[in-house]
Parts: sequence; structure tokens; C-alpha cells
Amino acid sequence: MAMTFSEPFALSSILKESKSVGFCGTKIVCTIGEKARDPEILEDMLRAGMTVARFDFSHTLDLQYHAETYANLDKAIHSANKMCATMVDTKGMEINIRLSTKDNIDIKAGSHVTLTTNASIKPSPTILPVTNEQLCEVVKAKDDLMCGPYLFRGAEYSLAMQVLEVGKGEVSCLALNDYSLNGNVVYHIQLPFTIEPPALTKQDKEMLVEWVKLGLPFDFMCLSMTHKAQDVVAARAFLDSIGCKDTKILPKIESKKGLLNFESILKESDGVILARGSLGLHVPAEKMFTVQKWATFKCNEAGKVCVINRVVDSMVDIPRPTRAEATDVANAVLDGVDAILLGAETLKGNNPVEAVRALSLICKEAEKCYDHTAIYDHMTNNKEFSQIEALASSGVRGAVKTDAKLILVFSASGETAKLVAKYRPPVPIISVVIPTLITDGIKWKFSGDVAVKTSLLVRGILPMRADPNQTVTCVDGVSDHGPVEQDAIDYALREGLLQYGEQIVVLMRVGGSDIIKIIEV
Repeated sequence: MAMTFSEPFALSSILKESKSVGFCGTKIVCTIGEKARDPEILEDMLRAGMTVARFDFSHTLDLQYHAETYANLDKAIHSANKMCATMVDTKGMEINIRLSTKDNIDIKAGSHVTLTTNASIKPSPTILPVTNEQLCEVVKAKDDLMCGPYLFRGAEYSLAMQVLEVGKGEVSCLALNDYSLNGNVVYHIQLPFTIEPPALTKQDKEMLVEWVKLGLPFDFMCLSMTHKAQDVVAARAFLDSIGCKDTKILPKIESKKGLLNFESILKESDGVILARGSLGLHVPAEKMFTVQKWATFKCNEAGKVCVINRVVDSMVDIPRPTRAEATDVANAVLDGVDAILLGAETLKGNNPVEAVRALSLICKEAEKCYDHTAIYDHMTNNKEFSQIEALASSGVRGAVKTDAKLILVFSASGETAKLVAKYRPPVPIISVVIPTLITDGIKWKFSGDVAVKTSLLVRGILPMRADPNQTVTCVDGVSDHGPVEQDAIDYALREGLLQYGEQIVVLMRVGGSDIIKIIEV
């Protein structure tokens, strides 16, 4: 859906300096480790706008390393007094070049290069050993391959090859450009996946089992190299089997097959990640923006999370984005994405905090231009609603018509707030999660963590956990929400989301009845 200005913007207002304070509805996912690992750096990233921290198995399989990074994140969360969800990203079918630190290899355009699964072969400009014995099973003649450093930043940083022939244990390729391999760098081969390997590999499963044994909760799992809905179904069954029933699954769409099966994959998942770097091997450059708009629109319609990556690659080296990158981010926000994922920018970059801060500023500016009315009208036009969705959409309309500055939603699961977010209101949504006492038969604990953490990836929502000592009920009871409601209003005032004399819309369920009320603060 095209975005248009609902009214002209004065140039003088556009050129005013952006404010670093204020609410950013678009969420920011940061890959942590290496350059973004110290508690002080992580604390600054949280203050700058990071809402989800991503642990990438492709970066390292060293669980102790990840555990130490996780502990540092916990320290940063407590120091910054900020909430942050966690995400693990599976490795999937990954193939690397085997090099020793002494290897420096120059490959010339037009030369023939053989990729071999024989680990004993010494690398040279004409033959490169790889780490995965399944290589010959997942490529075929005329496939395009791209080889570059981990989290490499596009064609200009990679070796492009075309498969000429697939033999027993080796693949003959034609090099399409000059390229130098350095033995101190890990080089990955991106595959076209015309032949499908399993999305969740044996190695991924072993890593996840050990992760759980370490007692490290994770709120989201990125399922790398998802090709079909059954990949998600299988991953869901595996997570359930290891006690991770509450972990949300975000398939990474990074192949043509994944795109063709997009709608069925989305139906089985909690959202998707558009892996734009990998998709670049399958989608012509001039069509990539159309794919992004279509995929984002489908996610918005379904009320599911849409995340994109590869946005400010230049900030690996320099402290500000290029004009093209800033425009790309803004257009993604206007398309309706929920979150933007930083990879090399924070993991390996020299400016992790600046990257988060720049992203937050761009998103805030873009959100000012978002055509909320057009989106709302499309979402509600000739649609039949369930009772709870009617409540959510009516709350958004009420906020617009009364010029309310905030929507306050009471919920035990956080799902009502996510439905409100689906209709993209022009104001922040505070999701007040009401904890309840639950037991696994051995221990008692308060619920609410899942609802709070998973909301940190949904555009427009600012979650808060109600004090369990406050007497409220959310779904079946009839207790007064007053004390918690006031806590939420006080929080909004402190955060600068609200001023005295302004109105807010409150959504809740009391005694089985849905209630919308408008309050002047």
C-alpha cells in the first residue's frame, strides 16, 4: 500500500534537528557478541533503543562464550533499567571454506574453481575444500553461489561463482570476478537452495538442547533457511519437546522457495524475517522493494511480526549511515515493518551504539509520516471481527477521534495489545500485563514474562508488568484496575508520552465484558 502525506509538511519543520528522546514504535534487534559484548556497551545500546538481543549460532558455536555474553546482557538490563527480549538464530545448512591462517589465495575472474568436500586437500586458486559434506546434495549446474566473510555486505564484498558441474564430492565452478581470500577470515558460501536441506539441522538441535541446559531463556528463535511450512511445524514440535513451548518462531525467508511458500509459512509462524542479503541471490535488484512491500503487507494483514535486515551496512566502518541507507530504513517503516535487525553493524562494527541511535532517529522521523488512516481503513473495510478484535479496532478508532495521546491495554497474555498494534494507531500502546500465579506442579511463580518479552518485537507496543501485589483481575474477575491504571499513567508521564490534561483510551475486560473508556489525565 502506497504511503502518502495526509497533509503538507512545512519544510521548516522537516529541517528541525531530530530529537533523541521520545517513543520509537519500530523495534530494533541487535546481534551481540564481539564488538557488542561488554556490559557498558550493551547498556548504551539499550538506552539508544535496542529491544531484542540476538545470539547468532553462525557467529560461534561456543556456548560458554554465548553464556558470558548473556550474563553481560543481564547486567546491562539491570543497570539501564530497560527491558530486552532474547533471540537465538540457528545456523541451518551452512558451508564454509576450509582455510588455515597462512592461506592467502587470489582468484581471477574467468578461472575454474573446484569446491571439494575432501578436507585433506590444500586450498589453492583452483581448488577450495569446504566444511560440509552435503554440498553436492544441495546444488546443481547453473546455480549461482556467492562466497564472502561472515555477515558480508553484498556482491561488492564477495566472490560470485556459477556451478558448471556437480560430481562426486566436488563441484566445478566458474569464478565471475576477481577475489582474494585471507586465511584469518571465515568465508561462507551462500546457496541458492534450488534443492532443499532441512531447516533445523542436527547441529542446531544439539545447540538448542545445550542452551536450555545452561538455563538461558530465549523468547524468539530465528529458523534459518526456511523453505516450507513443514519446516516451521517441525521446529515447533522440537522446541515443545525441550521445554520451550513459549518461544516464538520467526522463519527466515532467504530463498525463492521460501518466498513461493510465504503465506503458508506465515500461517504456521509468529512472524517472519526477510533475510534481504540472501534473498538478493534469488530476487532481481529492481524487484526487491516489491517483495519487501508485499511480504510486509501480508504480515500486517495477519497481525504477525515482520522483521528486515541489512539496513545500515556502512556503519560497520563509519559512524553515520549513507543517504541511501537512511532512505531504505525510512521506506521500510512506511511499508509497515515491525522491527529492524542489525547484524554486522553491531556484532562486528566499530559503531554499535551509534548504529542503534541512528536507526532509532530514522524510525521516529518515518513514523511521523506513516499513513495510519489509510492502513486502518484497509484493515477494517468489509471485515468481520471477533469480539476481541472488534474491541481492539474500536479502541484505535476511539483514540483517533478523541485525539487521545495513548492507548492503555490490560491483558494477561498481551494478545489484546498485539491486536491493537495490528491497526497501527498513531499513538503509543502501553500493554499492562496482569500477572497470575501459576504452577508446574513443583514450583509456583507469576506469569507475565512471556507476554512482556514477546511484545518487545511488536511495533507500537511499550509493555509493562503490573505489580503482582496490586489487586486486579483481567479476564474472568471483576476487581478494580484503578491502582494499576494509575501506575501506568504515572509511567507514561515520566517517559514523556503523556501530559496532564490530555486524554487516553483504556481497553479492558471486566467480568467477561469488554470495556473502552476515555480518561482525561
